[in-house]
Amino acid sequence: MPLYKVKTATPLGVQHEITIDVPEARYIPMRVREQGLRFISAKPASSSRSIQISFGAPRVSMAERNVFTNQLSALLEAGIPIVESLDSLAREATNPVLQTALFDIVQRLQSGRPLSESFRAHPRIFDSLYCAFLEVGERSGALDVALADLAVMMEKTDTTAKKLRGAMMYPTMVLIAAGISLGVIMIFVVPTFEKIFLEAKMPLPLPTQIVLGISRFVTHQWWAVLLLAGGAVYGVRRVLATPAGRFWFDKTILRLPVLGKLARATITARICRTLAVLLDAGMSILEALDLVAIAANNAVYAFRLRQIRDKVMNGAPLGRAFKEGRALEPIAQSMLTHGAATGSPPKLLRKAAVFYENEVDIVTVNLPNAMQPLFIVVLGVVLGGTVISLYLPMWSSFSLR
Repeated sequence: MPLYKVKTATPLGVQHEITIDVPEARYIPMRVREQGLRFISAKPASSSRSIQISFGAPRVSMAERNVFTNQLSALLEAGIPIVESLDSLAREATNPVLQTALFDIVQRLQSGRPLSESFRAHPRIFDSLYCAFLEVGERSGALDVALADLAVMMEKTDTTAKKLRGAMMYPTMVLIAAGISLGVIMIFVVPTFEKIFLEAKMPLPLPTQIVLGISRFVTHQWWAVLLLAGGAVYGVRRVLATPAGRFWFDKTILRLPVLGKLARATITARICRTLAVLLDAGMSILEALDLVAIAANNAVYAFRLRQIRDKVMNGAPLGRAFKEGRALEPIAQSMLTHGAATGSPPKLLRKAAVFYENEVDIVTVNLPNAMQPLFIVVLGVVLGGTVISLYLPMWSSFSLR
C-alpha cells in the first residue's frame, strides 16, 4: 500500500508528522482519527520519480524492537507514564510500521484497555513472549524491570543470531563459488571437450558420458533447470511450513556433526535464559514452560518442553521432568536440578545460559575450520571428478597406443 506523510495534532494541540499506509488517500483522515489524533494535511511519503521495490510486507527488525524496548524501559524507570512514553517513542519512530502500531497502542490504552492486550493487537511486531513479559510486569508493578530483562534477553538472542550468520558466511561463499565454477565448466568448458571427442572419434567412458549429458541438458534446457530449481525451493518451503516437515528438518539439524552441537548449545542457552527471566519475574512454572516452548524456536525442543510441562502439572519435580524430557544439555541439566533442590533455579539457570552462550561463541569461531575438511572433500569429488572425467578419454587413447 502507498505510504503517506501525515501532519497531525494531539488533543492538546501538539503537532507532529507520522507515516501511515492506506489503500487510498481518502482513508487517511479516518485512520488518523482512529489513533486519537486530528488530521491536518497529508502528502505522499516519496516523490513520483522514486521507485519503491518491496519484497514481502514491511516489518520491524529485531534490532529496532530491541532499541524500542530499551528506550521504553528507560522512560518508565525515569517515572514517565506509560502512555506519555509510548506517544513520545511513536513520534520519534522512523519505521512507519512500528510508528503506526505504537499510535494504535496509545489509543487502546487511552480507551482503558490493559497494556498487554493492547500490544497483543500487533502480533507481527510483539510476539506472545514479548506480551507475556508485559503482563508479568503489569502484575508485579515492576514493568520497567520486566522490560529491562526482556531487552537483555532479546539482545542476547540477536547477538547469537548474528554470530551464527557470520559463522555460516564462509561455507555459504564456498558453496556459491563452487556452484559458479561448476556452472562455468558445464556451459563453456565441457562443450569444447565434446567437440574434440567427436572430431577424434574417441570412445567415451561412462563418467565422461554422464558429464557430457549434464552439460547438454544445462546448456540447451536451461529453462528446465530454472523450473526445477524454482520447484525445489517452493517444495521445500511448503514442506517446512507443515508441522511434520518442520519437525523433521529441526531433528535433522540436531543430528549433524558440527551444526547439531551448535544448535543444541544455542537452544539450551535460550531455554535457560528465558526460563530464568520468567521465573524471576514471578511467572508460574507452567506458564513459563508454555512460553519457553515458543522461545526455543525448534519443533523438537518445543515438543519435549510441552511433555515436561505435562509432567510438572501432574506433580513431577522440575529437575526430574527436565532430565526425562531431554530438553537441556548435561551441564545445564545439573544446574537446573541443583537449583530446583535448593530453591534458586533462576540463578543457576542464568549461569548455565552464560556457559552455553560462551560455548556458542567458541563453536562459531571454530566452525569454518571444522567444516573445511568437509568442503575440501565435496569440492574434490564434484569439481575434481568433473575435470578428471573430461580427461579420461584422452588417457584411455594414450594407453591404447
